[in-house]
Amino acid sequence: MISTIGIIGAGSWGTALATVLAGKGNKVRIWDIDEKHLKSMEDNRENVDYLPGVALNDNIGISYTVEEALIGADTVLFSAPAQHFRSALQSAAEYIDDKSVVINVAKGIEQKSLARMSEIASEVLECNYDNVVVFSADTDTSPYDSGSYASSTTYLTGKAVEQACIRLRESIQNIGAALLKCDVDVTEFDGEYVYCLEEEGEGVSLKDIATASMFNNGYETQFTSSARSSVSPPPYMTGMVEIELDKETGEVRVLGYEATVDCGTVINPNLARLQTEGGIAQGIGMALYEDITYDSLGGIRENSLIQYKIPTRQDVGRINVEFEASYEPTGPFGAKSIGEVVINTPSPAIVHAVYNATGAWIRELPETPEKILKAFEDGQHI
Repeated sequence: MISTIGIIGAGSWGTALATVLAGKGNKVRIWDIDEKHLKSMEDNRENVDYLPGVALNDNIGISYTVEEALIGADTVLFSAPAQHFRSALQSAAEYIDDKSVVINVAKGIEQKSLARMSEIASEVLECNYDNVVVFSADTDTSPYDSGSYASSTTYLTGKAVEQACIRLRESIQNIGAALLKCDVDVTEFDGEYVYCLEEEGEGVSLKDIATASMFNNGYETQFTSSARSSVSPPPYMTGMVEIELDKETGEVRVLGYEATVDCGTVINPNLARLQTEGGIAQGIGMALYEDITYDSLGGIRENSLIQYKIPTRQDVGRINVEFEASYEPTGPFGAKSIGEVVINTPSPAIVHAVYNATGAWIRELPETPEKILKAFEDGQHI
């Protein structure tokens, strides 16, 4: 099925996406105020209608041409800067109707973290994951936050999301109980309706509760929560590597890597596995390939990816990741962090594997073929 897609305020993000969508046969109407963004799509011009805009005071360029981009579109994509998001949405609202809307406001934290926040919220509220929208790093639409660092996004930000959603759920049940004229202790919320357990019949829908919350309502429906912890429960990981070492050249080839991770309750197993695989690949690069040296003037010799070697998919072997479940009571649903621990095990595992193969300890990374060959031939420990 061919879709018609309207892209507003395209910029570099929108044009890159338009190139992919047009290449798959979709009809794309891309609207922007900068003609240079069209150059990246010259190969797919037959599927792209470029609608130049006129810049207004808000620097978004919303003008009469936005209607041409949106009318008849199945999906509307916004790539407006976060500070102009409200203006862009209001200007185009009359043309959106019930279309699918994707809004790109900022890149404050990585997408996998946003997904975990949505999953935690939907689990507490028992609603569909698609009903949760996360706005990242925009104080126009969310409270100020100094950030969650040191592998604590899921652990701390996720806990704050859990706490706020628990309070929201309680408020939803309170409003529902008032509409049903029963005690809140005998109500039940299933993510769509609040039911009175003492009465038969249909419950009160979220739509009715949302409407009731706007008038003569004594319960909050917006909550802010902060999470902090006096402890920092560490994740644990084991890593085992199988290598093939050529004793004539010192070359090391990774055949396979087995990893087991304890990060508490795994919120999203697929994302956690991918994050672990990526960290292992980075760790293999740190152990075997990535090096920085300086010339006599202090310049970095490896100043491009031609000289600075990183592993490709063919260089990391077969990676297998398993999770050992545990429960951390201070984390959301028992979760702990996972971010940084995944890069830690490849280096010591590879160092030990090289020792087992050669009898030489090499304590300086990366373990290049030159270092391995010299240590093996000289019987030295580097």
